[in-house]
Amino acid sequence: MISSALLGLLKQAEFNWIWVTWSSGWSLKDEEKSENLKRVIARCHENGIRVSAYLSASNMFRKSAFRDDRKPGIRPLDAPYPLFYAGPTKTDLQISWDRRLADTRSRAGAPYLMKKAEMAVDAGVDAIAWTT
Repeated sequence: MISSALLGLLKQAEFNWIWVTWSSGWSLKDEEKSENLKRVIARCHENGIRVSAYLSASNMFRKSAFRDDRKPGIRPLDAPYPLFYAGPTKTDLQISWDRRLADTRSRAGAPYLMKKAEMAVDAGVDAIAWTT
């Protein structure tokens, strides 16, 4: 839930729009539990603040979407093995073993991604920001 203090700071700073991370690799089952975000969105709206939902189309958490939602069209990007999120640092490569890159090229995956967007819209978001 958004605290009164945080809401006060947003209003003091004259924010009229924020974004929330709606989907960043969680399964549909886990995202159905996002009642807290619905309350945050409603509270922001009550205070004149619009809300965008951030959705990542290419992230699969190992213990959520990777475990629960793999099926034709919704699968990890294979090359020929699952690709992990990784990024270089100044001294070494950092790999996130708990995140896989999803294959978003398949038309079969479009209804799955649209379902996630519909869940955000049903919760009351004013806009959606997608990344792949």
